[in-house]
Amino acid sequence: MAGGRCGGAGSWAPTTPTSCYRAICLANAHQDAGRTAEAITLHEQDLADQERVLGADHPDTSLLRSNLALAYQAAGRNAEAITLHEQALAARERVLGPDHPHTLLSRGDLAAAYQAAGRTAGAIPPTSLIVTPRTVAPRLPSDP
Repeated sequence: MAGGRCGGAGSWAPTTPTSCYRAICLANAHQDAGRTAEAITLHEQDLADQERVLGADHPDTSLLRSNLALAYQAAGRNAEAITLHEQALAARERVLGPDHPHTLLSRGDLAAAYQAAGRTAGAIPPTSLIVTPRTVAPRLPSDP
C-alpha cells in the first residue's frame, strides 16, 4: 500500500479521501471474510490515526469508531464495543445533533450492543430515542 498512505512504517494513516475509503474497505473486507482479528487490527490503526489527524469528534472519526465497535461486537468483545458505541454516539450528538441520521444510527448500534451483552434494559433508552415525533418527516400535501 505504499504511496497511498503516510505516517511512517506500519502506519495506516490515509493521505487522501480515496485511500481512507480503501482502508475502511480493506478492514471491512477482512471482517466480511471472517478474519475479524485482522479487521480489528486495521480498524484500531485507522481510528488512532484518524483521531490524531482529525480529532476525536470529527464525523469521519466517529464512523471509524463505530466500525471498530462493530468488529469488537463480532468478536464477542461486547464491553469494548459498548464503550466505543457510547463514544461515537456522544460525539455525533455534539457535532451533528440529536436528530441527524448518523446519530440515530449510533443509537441503534448502541442498543444492539447492549442487547448482545445481555443488557436489555440498557438497550431501551437508545432505542426509544430513535423514533420520536421530532424525527418523523412531515407529510407533503401530495402524500396519501
